[in-house]
Amino acid sequence: MKIILISLVLLSGMAHSFEIDPTRFDTLPDKAKEVVLDAIVDFPDRRPSVGDQVPDDFSMMMTIERLKQPLDQVWAAYTSVAPAIVWSGPRVNYAMAIDRDTQQVYYPDETSPRFKERLMFMNYLNFVGKYMVIGLEVTKIDHVKKEIEIAYLEGNASRGKQILKFKASKNGTQINHISLYQSDSWFRDLVVYPFFHRLTTGEHHKRMKRMILENKKSPL
Repeated sequence: MKIILISLVLLSGMAHSFEIDPTRFDTLPDKAKEVVLDAIVDFPDRRPSVGDQVPDDFSMMMTIERLKQPLDQVWAAYTSVAPAIVWSGPRVNYAMAIDRDTQQVYYPDETSPRFKERLMFMNYLNFVGKYMVIGLEVTKIDHVKKEIEIAYLEGNASRGKQILKFKASKNGTQINHISLYQSDSWFRDLVVYPFFHRLTTGEHHKRMKRMILENKKSPL
């Protein structure tokens, strides 16, 4: 009986910690607020859609980014930037984050946490006035191999993960951005996903390159 009571107390505490205040999203654009409020109902309960082993039948695509700055500088920037800074539109916008370790909720009207493992966050996408929500979680930051893994959470249109591999190159740093994914639609996997993925990742890397080039240390 004692074990059951302890379990219930722990579960109750977790539920209370993950309680989300819908009024904290009033600063978002109306259409974005609408899709975000629909998604927060079950967002804290979502888990990564894949683990370490990704099924062999998932699709894969890779883009390559090259920066003139040294590997250590690029790696430090990518692993310390706040999600609200790097995802600030116009296509991909930060909405909120939850730290699974501390169970703290971070709203769009306050300073967001820096990148860390077990940080889950919600972004909203804006494509020509049409909004949708995507949930992600940082599942690995390997400072030795210089790799970052970000998994899609359950409930997204696609399952899978994105892997960023950093390595020193002759002229600076090369980033291999790999995406492993699968949805319930072959058309989405072959046509829609690759097109929009290039747009969103291109926006991400372009902003990071500009920040590194301008050496803006304040948000890092």
